Amino acid sequence: MDIEDFEPFDVACAENTRGLVTEFQKFQSVSQFLSTDSPRIPIFATVLDKACEVVRYSYDFDGVVIHLEDVSCLKAGLHYLFVGKVDPSKVINHWHILRKHVDLTAYTAEGVMSFRRSMGSVLAYVDGGYFLNISCVPVDPNNTAPMFRSEIMAKAHAIGMINAVYSNFNARLKGLPPRDLARASIMKNDLGNLTKMNVLAGDQRFLLDLFMSSVKDVNVDVDMGIYLTLTKFGQRDRGWFDLRRLVDTRGVADISYHVAVNIHPSSDGTVNLLWSRCGLQEVVGQRGTLFSSYSMTETANFQSNLDHLPMDVDPRLMDVMLSQDVKVNFLQLYTVTPHCHTPAAAKHPVSRVVTMCDMHNERHRRMINALADRYVAHADDLAAKTVTQAYARFEGVFLVGPQFHEVMPASDFFAEPMLDRLLETVPMLVPFRQQDGVGLQHVVHAVASYLSGSLHDLLDHARGMGGYENSWRAFQLELAAEELFFGRPLCLSTRQFSPALGVSATSPNSLTRMRGFLCLGPIGSASVGESPPPLETWTKDEVQKARVLRLFPLTDSLGAGHQIVGEQMARILLCDLYQRDAPLPGQSLKGPALPFGRLVDCRSVSEFAREVTDRRAFGYPLTFGRAVQMVTAMGYDPAHCLGLGLAPYKYFPHIKYWDEKRHLKAKWNNKDYVELHQPAHIPSAAGRAASYLGDICAKIDELGLSYSRNLVRYREHGMPWLERCVERLPKGMPKDRAITSLTFLSCIGLIQNGDFVTFGKMAELERSMPVSQRHLQDLHILSRLLLIQNPAVWRFHESIPYKLVVPRDVPSTPARPRPPPQEERVEPLDVQEEEEQVEEQLVERIEPTSVPASTNSRWTNLEVGLIDLSPDLSHSAAYNSYVKRCAEISVSVRTFVSFKRKRQRLMAEQLVVHCLVCKEPQDNIHEHLASGCLTDGTPAERAAAADQAQASASDWARNARVWDFEHICGLLPDRGCQVAMVKELLRLGFLIRNQPDLSEEAPSSSAGPSTSTAAVVPSGQRKKRSTGCLYQCKTILRVAKEDTDRIRVDLELGRSISRRDKTVYRYYCEAVLVYNHVQVPMAVQNLTDADWVGRVTHRSRVVLRSHQKDAANFNVALTLDEESMLQTYFARIRHQSLRPLEGSNRLFVSGSGQAVHSVSQDMYNFHAMYKLETWTSLDVRRAVGVAAKRLTTQQQRTLDAYLGRCDGEVRDEDLVDAAELLHSLAVTPSDEGTPVAPKRRCFTEFLSAFPVSLQGQPPSKVQRTSCGFPGDRTYYDKWRLSQYDLRRAHLLGYFGTHRPSDGKVARLISAEGWSGNCPRPHEIVEAWKPPSRSRVETNPLIIRHVTEQSWTGIAIKDFGPPKGFGVIATQHYSKGDVVCDYHGRIITAAEGKAILSRLRDEAGYLFFFDSPSGKMCVDAQTFPCACHPGKDTYGRRINHSGKSSNLKPFRCELKLGDNVSDVILFRATRDIPVDTELFFDYGVNRKSFCGEGLELEWLDD
Repeated sequence: MDIEDFEPFDVACAENTRGLVTEFQKFQSVSQFLSTDSPRIPIFATVLDKACEVVRYSYDFDGVVIHLEDVSCLKAGLHYLFVGKVDPSKVINHWHILRKHVDLTAYTAEGVMSFRRSMGSVLAYVDGGYFLNISCVPVDPNNTAPMFRSEIMAKAHAIGMINAVYSNFNARLKGLPPRDLARASIMKNDLGNLTKMNVLAGDQRFLLDLFMSSVKDVNVDVDMGIYLTLTKFGQRDRGWFDLRRLVDTRGVADISYHVAVNIHPSSDGTVNLLWSRCGLQEVVGQRGTLFSSYSMTETANFQSNLDHLPMDVDPRLMDVMLSQDVKVNFLQLYTVTPHCHTPAAAKHPVSRVVTMCDMHNERHRRMINALADRYVAHADDLAAKTVTQAYARFEGVFLVGPQFHEVMPASDFFAEPMLDRLLETVPMLVPFRQQDGVGLQHVVHAVASYLSGSLHDLLDHARGMGGYENSWRAFQLELAAEELFFGRPLCLSTRQFSPALGVSATSPNSLTRMRGFLCLGPIGSASVGESPPPLETWTKDEVQKARVLRLFPLTDSLGAGHQIVGEQMARILLCDLYQRDAPLPGQSLKGPALPFGRLVDCRSVSEFAREVTDRRAFGYPLTFGRAVQMVTAMGYDPAHCLGLGLAPYKYFPHIKYWDEKRHLKAKWNNKDYVELHQPAHIPSAAGRAASYLGDICAKIDELGLSYSRNLVRYREHGMPWLERCVERLPKGMPKDRAITSLTFLSCIGLIQNGDFVTFGKMAELERSMPVSQRHLQDLHILSRLLLIQNPAVWRFHESIPYKLVVPRDVPSTPARPRPPPQEERVEPLDVQEEEEQVEEQLVERIEPTSVPASTNSRWTNLEVGLIDLSPDLSHSAAYNSYVKRCAEISVSVRTFVSFKRKRQRLMAEQLVVHCLVCKEPQDNIHEHLASGCLTDGTPAERAAAADQAQASASDWARNARVWDFEHICGLLPDRGCQVAMVKELLRLGFLIRNQPDLSEEAPSSSAGPSTSTAAVVPSGQRKKRSTGCLYQCKTILRVAKEDTDRIRVDLELGRSISRRDKTVYRYYCEAVLVYNHVQVPMAVQNLTDADWVGRVTHRSRVVLRSHQKDAANFNVALTLDEESMLQTYFARIRHQSLRPLEGSNRLFVSGSGQAVHSVSQDMYNFHAMYKLETWTSLDVRRAVGVAAKRLTTQQQRTLDAYLGRCDGEVRDEDLVDAAELLHSLAVTPSDEGTPVAPKRRCFTEFLSAFPVSLQGQPPSKVQRTSCGFPGDRTYYDKWRLSQYDLRRAHLLGYFGTHRPSDGKVARLISAEGWSGNCPRPHEIVEAWKPPSRSRVETNPLIIRHVTEQSWTGIAIKDFGPPKGFGVIATQHYSKGDVVCDYHGRIITAAEGKAILSRLRDEAGYLFFFDSPSGKMCVDAQTFPCACHPGKDTYGRRINHSGKSSNLKPFRCELKLGDNVSDVILFRATRDIPVDTELFFDYGVNRKSFCGEGLELEWLDD
């Protein structure tokens, strides 16, 4: 179109307004205007005859970016420097700040991609609204460093570089001389926390100079450099810009000005000016972005290209801007209309809420609903602003040198005559002028208000309801609103639907393009059938898509009547139960034959429908629960509708409403069915028999007719005689009477199947039967053949099947593809969603051609080599790759479950394997050898080389990774070298054994990990932080408390727990000592079982001390609840990992029975389990130090003694006071003044009040409540369980080498007078084990323990006067286990008697025994013995008991060194639980010692 064809400016104004307003006023509503395919609305662009008369110009500065070489050149004031440690939340992408203000033509294409990942943060706020930014950008514009390959890597490197600058700055501040430390700014700030550093005006230049020195020290990276900028955007300042007030130009590298010229009509405010698409296309090239304005075809906006290529525009456009001594980086021409973008949060949030039918978990559902509300509110805001006048704006970004102009107006950047010439020669503008008070604003405002209001209405009445019409309507309105406000849809993937829905202004097939203004086409033109909008817009999860598609037919049939709605509900219920959408066995469920499986119940249709709809077991991720909600919201009765939908079905899956963890969740086992019938109909005999089965088994069990274990297989496989019996019983018999008769008949079936039945109780049942056996014979249920004589019972009739046949391998379901687990993957909520696959999807989707290999067969090296162990690859993606590789080499494919289990194990055990040929680390050594170092080798050679490399890596991990500090001291005698060596080894990931606390020797600015641990987490996982409060440090104790209490209840009730629960409980016990009592990890891991049994009670606490001479100082005062918790670990968990003679004497042991290697590592693992930030013992001590500042000097000394900072013994009284003081420091401000709920007394206190004994009676409710304990049965049941265990151990102790019989055990129980709460005789017989018959004479462990006196599993305890010392079992011993020896000097009996005669008031430690060489004696009187100085041996401390002894001494000959010596060993005579005192019979009584023992009552115990 030629310029001469356009009308003059005034004519164009009139024609454009008349054409648009006239067409708009033809229709009665905005809806009709937008949906009617009317003729094209004429809109004209125009040139200006005399531009200076028609339009006027105004200029402004829209922004400035000053690149600083020296930040100290800043003149404008700043008040705070944000130089604290940054984290990922404070570092953002700075591409949007720098992209228009950097010369991108100096970069290559790859360099620009790297520059897109520039990261940074705000350093300070400068007076005048400016930001001082620190950015990390690529140094070399031509190369792509590895760190810029992903945004995560770039951000991590930028965080490290920025933190290095801040740390260097902090170190410089701390190292200032006293004269500079006295500066006001430094005195006002805490140099330990510079998150917000106050900067006074007098010290600004000094601090910025200091900061610039830190930047220069760190800015030495060859790939990433530090870029300091002073920025301000969106100011639209029409005044002159004075650079001198901001900075000293000597410290400026370059400046980028964002300047604009605004084009207004010179006449009045009734004219709107928009840029013309035809004019823009004439002056711009192929690169850049051209998008519509106000959804009109003839108007447009333009942005130039932002890449490494020169700007692609016509010289006439460039002439408008002054290019001498400046570089034009970017330009854009746009109409000033309401177009503020919200932060990109989600794609099409309104249609998402409507279409997805609220099929999300609750948290995600609230999130997407909030996004939809925010989207509509923003649309309302933009619609309200469309009444403003629109005018054209020409913006340019100019890059200049610091000396270009220090003071200048914005008009200096544009050549106004050239702009006039451009507007006079090129039709650049589309004008609109109001006529009769109506113009462009009124039409656009009405359209925008309609779009936002329609979105409001849809969100109100169709939120989560789905529906073809509603979902596509919302989708179309969102596209139309974005086209109107922003010129294009914001979501790239859904722009393809704009032409079909009619809203695209550029597509030739769009109604908007044909009309010239926004037009909404029919929604059916964008869909295939009655399908929803593209679900992949919101989710990549195929399972989630299937859920929505499952509900979608229901949403469109909600108005079609109860019958149709019921059919859809029944279909959805079947889809949920079968976990697939098609094919469904609907026809086979309608009868007449039962589908593959078994019948377990019969129900009426209405009763079944009511139960299913009333249950709350179909929550997310199942869809039926949402279907019930939708039907209810429409005013229907869901039970009535479902009943109509289930009417054609004869059989239906039997639904279980509770899962294995007792959570309310519906499921089906794929084999059990229920028979449905109308309420007026009688169910079939098979259905009634199936419904009676459970009642019959329960009655047999209740009446004691047979053992419960005999009924298990009948519950699982049914009773084959029931159906015929039900069929032949008299009609109309009530259910209870029928069950009584069937119970008797079932006992006959059990007998005929060889199962035990109590004849006496069967005779009682016969007398209560409503029908006699003779009548049953007449009904052909029983035959004339006698089964048993007393009582007289007849066999089943020959037509009644009685034999139960249990198939060896019953498939649970017909062969069909397994569905994916119904779990939702929460989609990312940003616009650019990641292409990530859900693990479970691939199981359903992949159909390998080869037969799956057996899960139980061993994986070959070839198969292992096919597994991709990349940590960033999901299991499903790795399985997909594995299947493809197997198909390529014809290897059988494993199941996904087997593959996932193997891959998890390999990833857990994966080591970086170094190739022994090239000495380089390899992720997959097999692939590397095949494609690299051993390409020409045979498969056997490659396999051997791979095995050698893996063995080398494993050997390094086992043997070479651990260093002993004593070995380091031998290599490096200098202390400083030792410390440096330890730090370097820790940094490289090595482990240090016997490592002392080197924290005092480390410099204050050390960024390395804490050296107080014996195991080190890899570098980067533990982060430095500011000191937290005690409440923060104890977060892990509060978070894990619920799990620990659950495990504790299970342990005290005798339930078995998983290995993970055992580990969690041990971690929690360690955490109590580390965080509640502020003990160093080394002291905690050095605690022994002897320390634990030696604890004493003082006031309301239990004092625990470490008695090891070389161990760290350890003194704590536990609460009774903490003591009870640790005792539960000691008595019920610890011993399970220990084996006799091989266990550790440490209190905390791992699952393998070895002493815990590092409590510090345990604490790190404990925090990682709950995904919490790790707080170390050093953090806790720092927090205590901060909190203790408010204490008095005496209180601080008491606290220091508790924390082991003082030498000498600490009294129990002081420990308890310090523990109470330490507890008071951890009280949060919110806790102060809050009434404390009464604490529930622990079970340990309960046992103290009511001791457990063999003959004792459990305390009554009155006794329990009167002592302050709860009145429920929790402690009562635990007390009975403890007595049960005690009685069981007592009974087992009576039987040694001879196996007990039921009669002997029963007589023993009767003699004890126990009528309840005791084991049954058969339980004792089954639990009895013969004593160990292992030959002790050659057992190397026994020889070592005797020689070194290193027995484990026992500890000496001081019981106090008058009892004194005794020995406690700290692990479980089975009957026959060797426990310890009676150690001492072997002498003759005569020598022993001589020693005994010299004793006066002291006890004698002498053991007399017979030996082949004569009567001998073990002299343990001398203490300590010469061979083991400093050790108190165990045998001499074992107390006497004639009635309750659990040990028996015996003599044996052991080869100790080169000699064979007599040794007295103690063997357990019964099972000995943990925390039980050991006794043996001294062979004396009160009449011994010539009557001198008459006063010793304990001799008769």
